[in-house]
Amino acid sequence: MKLRDRAGVEHILHADAGCRNTLYNGTAQTGAEAIAQLRGWGAHRFRVELLTEDATATANTLRLYRQLLAGEMPRQQAWQSLQATSNWE
Repeated sequence: MKLRDRAGVEHILHADAGCRNTLYNGTAQTGAEAIAQLRGWGAHRFRVELLTEDATATANTLRLYRQLLAGEMPRQQAWQSLQATSNWE
């Protein structure tokens, strides 16, 4: 099921095995710009959540994050390549 907001963006409503409903933002979000600061605070593991991506999109996303975490790609380039929003200040 999807819910459409007044701007026309569709947001996925997903029920899990426990019948809990989660409403996902219709625009992908990333913390790519915050990686250095998160690492500075002691974060060592990061999670990527995917909902409807196909195998190609999944492989591309994971490759991009690997490059980011290895320091091979600037953080701003990473989030722009993901075509995601970033609210990190």
